[in-house]
Amino acid sequence: MTTPSVLLIVDDEPVNLHVMSKILSDQYRLRVANSGADALAIVVSEPKPELILLDVKMPDMDGYQVLEKLKQNALTEDIPVIFVTVSDEEEIALEIGAVDYIRKPFNPGILKARVNNQLLIKRAKDCLNLENIQLHSAIDQQNVQLGHQMALINALINHCSDIIYFKDHEGRYLGANQAFNHFFEKKESDYLGKTDNELFGDKQAALTTQADQHLLSETHIQRSQHWINGADGHKRFMDTVNMPFFSSSQNKPGILSVSRDMTTQQMIQQELKEYSEKLGQRVVERTRELKEANAHLKELDQLKSAFIATASHELKTPLNTIIGFTSMILEGICGELNDEQKDFLNRVLTSSEHLNDIVSDMLDLSKIEAGKLPVEISNVKLNELVVELFKELELQFKAKKIHFKQRIPEDASLQIERKRLKQCLINLFTNALKYSEQGSIEVVATQNDQRLIIAVSDQGIGIKESDWESVFSPFSRVQNKLSDQEQGSGLGLYLTKKLVENVLGGQIYLTSQLNKGSTFYLNLPKHIHTIEKHDEDISRR
Repeated sequence: MTTPSVLLIVDDEPVNLHVMSKILSDQYRLRVANSGADALAIVVSEPKPELILLDVKMPDMDGYQVLEKLKQNALTEDIPVIFVTVSDEEEIALEIGAVDYIRKPFNPGILKARVNNQLLIKRAKDCLNLENIQLHSAIDQQNVQLGHQMALINALINHCSDIIYFKDHEGRYLGANQAFNHFFEKKESDYLGKTDNELFGDKQAALTTQADQHLLSETHIQRSQHWINGADGHKRFMDTVNMPFFSSSQNKPGILSVSRDMTTQQMIQQELKEYSEKLGQRVVERTRELKEANAHLKELDQLKSAFIATASHELKTPLNTIIGFTSMILEGICGELNDEQKDFLNRVLTSSEHLNDIVSDMLDLSKIEAGKLPVEISNVKLNELVVELFKELELQFKAKKIHFKQRIPEDASLQIERKRLKQCLINLFTNALKYSEQGSIEVVATQNDQRLIIAVSDQGIGIKESDWESVFSPFSRVQNKLSDQEQGSGLGLYLTKKLVENVLGGQIYLTSQLNKGSTFYLNLPKHIHTIEKHDEDISRR
């Protein structure tokens, strides 16, 4: 039920106070004052009025003086005032700050309507003011975030070893990074607003000017390689990528360029070429050493090709490409493989996938610590998820002859991030498989209205109590007879702990006995926003 608005009626005539109170009391909470001084005292006390009906003609302090004092006080300046008087001074009243003017004797319907209208106007203004404050706050926050992002971008650009610079559509420099300043031995004031012709002369500028014009006409990323003169007078071989960019201050596209000094690589390639030619001549000239020289030349040629390929790709061939093509070759897409080839390729695939897992774990950890890991909440039926996981790992269970068991209530479900819960359970399952030589792995779930505990137990080699805490540390691997036989980065349990605590809102802990096995517990809220401590009636085993 809406609380009635509070009105203050100010009049030195008791009859007028009585009449207005009788008209308005059925809709509003009323406070009354019979003088200006009383009104000024009441208006700053609780409950504060939302609107004031003020008589003009009063002894000691008239309505105009009262309004003037109200406007001088920050606590009362925004309270709307309607003058109620017998005089005809409406224009004056509105000029000094009144929102309306009612003449005595007044019509009850008009009085109610004008009071209601002014209250509606005040509430609308209050809402607008609040929205305006919230809008300004949001804009300020966005500006702060934008400032941080721009500072980060500027720091990255300035600390980049590649030369980065910006030009407008006329080829005039808008900015550059520290690598540019260092390479050309220029200060910002030396090149801002200038063209390549003004900075480097017509001959050198012709190379970049032609590329700039071609870029602006085609408006897509272009790459070029050319020799230029450095500030030290030596020629440098530059590999440059040009791309168009738009800014709020430019109607036409400008040019963003990134240049890398490839002089050393170019010189190495030239030296390799010259050396290869000399070897060729030597092979022709020397008959006795023909076979040895030819074999050596082929070896050098292979090394040269491998080096050039590695250098051209800058040692950054994507892991996913390695994994994808290795898998395709193993599937026989390039022809039948012998056993030795399959063995080598399987090693490549295993190592690549292992490294890819490490990179993925590191990326997940960085996202978690930055609070930027995407979270999508859904209803997860634990039985279905565990069955799905077992099917994915079934071959590993069979390979080690480990039995799988589960005791999970049929109604066990959670409102939680499914992908990350699955990731945690996979880490616990694979960890249990690594350090189990026989026996079984069992998943048990217990629950109450708020929490659900998942226990993953194995019958493996166990962990010393002194090592319990360290297993959740990054890059930590407990030393035992199986640790040297199994691949691992030492990030799996650390990532699991981060996911459980930071994303799933739960806790992870363990119990273990040497040579008997270990149990890892996930204590999770059944709704991901419920992150309070687990209830006592679900005890640790």
